[in-house]
Amino acid sequence: FSVLRETPMTSAISIQFQKAKMLHIFLFVRQGMKHIRRMRGMAEKSGPCVVEVIMFDFGGVIAEEGFKNGLRTIALKNGLNPEAFVREGFDLVHRTGYVTGRSDEKVYWQTLREKTGLQGDEESLRKDILVHFAIRPWMIHVVKRLKERGQRLVILSDQTNWLDELDTTYHFSRWFD
Repeated sequence: FSVLRETPMTSAISIQFQKAKMLHIFLFVRQGMKHIRRMRGMAEKSGPCVVEVIMFDFGGVIAEEGFKNGLRTIALKNGLNPEAFVREGFDLVHRTGYVTGRSDEKVYWQTLREKTGLQGDEESLRKDILVHFAIRPWMIHVVKRLKERGQRLVILSDQTNWLDELDTTYHFSRWFD
């Protein structure tokens, strides 16, 4: 795991399983509650731990990995090598700045077309991606149980504007703060 940010009041810990569908679980823990400090090889306990927020990734956690599966489908429809196309699609979503909001979807698709010979209009390509984000019912069950217990839950995702489009179909945002 890697520590993202540490302040006097909170620590953000990110556990990343990059090879396992990019599962990201972030726990925000109030500092000063239960934690263990290692000082000269000795552990010191200092009270109970409170989980303030649980953050979930969307693709690969709340839903199936729609981006990867959608790219694979698009490659097959275009007679392209699926593995190479998926790698290029992931690379370009970052290099074009689409995933971080520095460019729009149109720039992403145009660049992917130029690099791979991809055919198809943006609306069709978007649909091929979005249809593969199938909500995992067992995860929604987990989210509902946590919410019923009063836990604060949020989605932290790189699905850009697609997350809003997916929410209009699946209505998952009602379970998150």
